[in-house]
Amino acid sequence: SSGINAEYGVKRGSFLIISFAFQTTELNHQQHSPSNNIIHSTSTMEAVKEIVGKDVDLGLVISKILGYAIIVGSFIVKVPQIVKILNNRSVAGLSAVSLIIELIGFTNSFSYSYLKGFPVSTYGENLTIAVQNMIILYLIFSYRKAINGKFFLGIALYLAYAFALVSGKVPFSVMDLLQIINVPLFSISKIPQIFSNFKAHNVGQLAFLTILMTFGGNCARVFTTLKEVDSPVILIGFLVGLVLNGILFLQVLLYPGAPSLATKTIKTR
Repeated sequence: SSGINAEYGVKRGSFLIISFAFQTTELNHQQHSPSNNIIHSTSTMEAVKEIVGKDVDLGLVISKILGYAIIVGSFIVKVPQIVKILNNRSVAGLSAVSLIIELIGFTNSFSYSYLKGFPVSTYGENLTIAVQNMIILYLIFSYRKAINGKFFLGIALYLAYAFALVSGKVPFSVMDLLQIINVPLFSISKIPQIFSNFKAHNVGQLAFLTILMTFGGNCARVFTTLKEVDSPVILIGFLVGLVLNGILFLQVLLYPGAPSLATKTIKTR
């Protein structure tokens, strides 16, 4: 199908870009001495400062641009995953447990950063991704025919939890603890999906573009956190997430996806 061909094309393009990057790095290493590279880098930075002003913190400007770019991208980061589920009418290989734990982690991060008064550019994506996670969770439970009383009780408990955090009714000592817990929480949220992929040698209905954008956003978020947020705990969380999202990225590059429901139907005829 055209969707499968498009995803294959993106994967192939990623392999080519990675290969080209390694070749270019090696070529530059052979052609340029370290002193020449330093001079070139310094002259480039001086030229940029001449344009924007010497008193401007270029690192902060780049951080702000990246931060807001992440937020804009976060509105669609999980859309490829949602579209793939709807097109294939399948949630094969998707871990509901991973998404639930991730949802709690995003809620903790958003509430903590909001109440601490951090710049919106450093945490805004937590809200939009959390909403998209809820949509995917609904689709998972729907396709698995598990929309029942327990499902709605879970929604009610989550909404009460989120309201308690954002409203500031939870003491900051507890909020600090929740932020520390977020580091292992985000790690745990990725592990079931990584293990499932490794065990099956298949990524199921995981959308390559969603994983690619998540990994890229994670890389950028490490930089913005270093530049704008004075919180080692948050930084460690993003670094751990970078490693785990990197593993997922490699898995969707190397492992095939599960066939759609329509494909299975055709094969059984």
